[in-house]
Amino acid sequence: MTTSEVCGRPVDAMNHHTSSNDPAGSHSPGIVYLSNIAPTEQSCVVLHRHLQSSQPQFVVDVLSPQLENGNPWVLVRRAAALLARLGLEALGESIHSWIAGRWADTWIDKALAGRQNVIILTIAHGDLAYAAQRAARRTGFPLVVIFHDWWPAMPPLGPAARRVEERRFLKLHQDAAVSFPVSEGMLQALGGGAFTRRLYPIPDRDIAAPPPPAPVLKGADPFRVLYAGNLFHYGKMIELALRHFQNAPELRLEVRGGQPNWAPSFRQEMQASHCWLPFCSRQELELWLETAHAYLIAMVFDPAQQRRMETSFPSKLTEFSRYGRPLVVWAPEYCSAILWARETGAAVCVTDPNPAALRQALQQLASDQDQYAEMGRRARAAYEKHFHPEVLQRIFEEGVLEALRVSQLATALRPSV
Repeated sequence: MTTSEVCGRPVDAMNHHTSSNDPAGSHSPGIVYLSNIAPTEQSCVVLHRHLQSSQPQFVVDVLSPQLENGNPWVLVRRAAALLARLGLEALGESIHSWIAGRWADTWIDKALAGRQNVIILTIAHGDLAYAAQRAARRTGFPLVVIFHDWWPAMPPLGPAARRVEERRFLKLHQDAAVSFPVSEGMLQALGGGAFTRRLYPIPDRDIAAPPPPAPVLKGADPFRVLYAGNLFHYGKMIELALRHFQNAPELRLEVRGGQPNWAPSFRQEMQASHCWLPFCSRQELELWLETAHAYLIAMVFDPAQQRRMETSFPSKLTEFSRYGRPLVVWAPEYCSAILWARETGAAVCVTDPNPAALRQALQQLASDQDQYAEMGRRARAAYEKHFHPEVLQRIFEEGVLEALRVSQLATALRPSV
């Protein structure tokens, strides 16, 4: 989160407390969520799913710190935001990084007063993660941290400020009672921890029935490859593929996503051919996804983004594995999705940025019925074993209970005064 962005928002479907009005004597353990990332379907659907499914076993509260007048740290934060708006973004972000969320400390202390039997949950993304870290230290509540992205690589910081941010980010992992890295690459980059469990992005659990069987391959029909998701970071890659596939009538790539940075003429062309489709309802999206022969998952080849590609994990991979169709990962060799695919054999790997290599891999898949069926089976098996919502929710809740158990044990062993 940058200085120009807004702080966390409450989740309407969950309890939202801004003070100690959570019953102090409640028998249910509590999750106090504190982060710049609001756990909503629009902002962070992965956290929204975890927290929704955690009720009623846990009392879930989402705290949204406010900018309080008279707080000197708030004044510094506003000055940093002004510098960023005036074009001095690196300076503003360096000051914002130096503040490290201290503007929220007094508000958080009031909100946590009187609480018992709770853990503090945060995402390592933005300054409120460090505010959560300090709050856990002051209160003695255990800290649980989810690591989805390599945050130090994201804000526009100078080299010195970035090194400070990275040390602080690693210390966040070391101070956590429980740490949830999203991928094996993230786990390796963070290093050891007291209790660390890999937690892939959890897919939707609202779909009751399994998807229909994959369409039968027919030589006369185009092999339909679907991509849904981020077109901001991956728009250029997808554009290259779309342009290249115009000369491959046996393949058809269809894309759903937000406004990509494409030339207006190319946008119009892709809209007219129905290769670029607008956002739609969940039901319409589901019907569209069920028509695929295969799904494309992309991660960028830009060397400047290597650390992020090594550590993040594409949520669409966990979503699409459910359908039992081949997964095709187009990404550099070092990225997390390729490492996962190599380890499990559950996806086709294309590690050449040239779209001709992607085309060749898809042509091979479309021409080999046995490989096509086998890769579909492997994708579904990966969903059942690694990505099923019940599997991932169990890992999350076991981590929360472990943090509470360790905290209670430490309290019991603490000598009385």
